[in-house]
Amino acid sequence: MTSCAECGADEGLVGYSARAGGAVCLGCRDEATLSLGPDSLAGIEELLRRPLSEALAAGLNARAVRDALAVVNASHEYHGGFRLPTLSA
Repeated sequence: MTSCAECGADEGLVGYSARAGGAVCLGCRDEATLSLGPDSLAGIEELLRRPLSEALAAGLNARAVRDALAVVNASHEYHGGFRLPTLSA
């Protein structure tokens, strides 16, 4: 989540691509990219660095929490082939 999963750029990240398996920059973004702001990207990176039991200590704001759930859902839908009913809104 700190560099583009497509080209490796470490600046200008604008979202998450389940197909690419990580953050993407504006140039690598496609129609399936989830748009994410800097706070959400940083929050998701912080979650990835912690054990799940410490997720609350990451201090994500409400938007970053929603975005993190959207990333989990998009990843599962892309790689698993179906949507998780408990995460669907």
